[in-house]
Amino acid sequence: GSALAYTYQTYEKKGYSCKDDDGQYDTYYPNLMLTNHDLYRIGDLIQKRYGCGYDNETYAKRNMVLLAAQIAYSGPITIYYGDEIGARSADNSNGGGWYADNVARSSGKISGFTTWEQKIHDFTRDCLAARAGHEALWGGTNQEVKNTSSFYVAKKQGGGETIFIAFNYGTGSESFDIGGSGTDLISGESFSGNVSVPGLSARYVLVK
Repeated sequence: GSALAYTYQTYEKKGYSCKDDDGQYDTYYPNLMLTNHDLYRIGDLIQKRYGCGYDNETYAKRNMVLLAAQIAYSGPITIYYGDEIGARSADNSNGGGWYADNVARSSGKISGFTTWEQKIHDFTRDCLAARAGHEALWGGTNQEVKNTSSFYVAKKQGGGETIFIAFNYGTGSESFDIGGSGTDLISGESFSGNVSVPGLSARYVLVK
């Protein structure tokens, strides 16, 4: 929760602005990445922290919650190739350390997915489709609603729409109130008032 609260802060609060030649302030939205070629992949860090194996339900769900949080960021994002299927580094012998040159480079994979790789891929696709179609996700304001060590909810507004984003990193179900009716842009489920968020899951609830 605290990490997301910082990540979702406005560019002004983070200090991403400077004066141009005319004395006016230009603003900058930093690009958000979970992984790049010189970092161990998110999958490696999940394995190290939670001790879960590769290519199973728990591993997949933890990857999906993180991808949903990245995709709901107001500003540019880059999904490093392989993250969309929960890939691990080719060599994660040190258990997921940092700054190992080129450690996350691979030949890539665009077909022949396992069952859980396919589920992560399809989930990422659905989250990106929601982002592409709703300005509130990629450029909206962010008002925090709930913030605990394992559950984060915020209300995003933009393009004339209101979307509640919710990320449950715990294993038990959580809930929040949208004060009306809405539809989850990821799953297609409809809600009125209270929205349930199962353990290890995410929601983008568009308020009607």
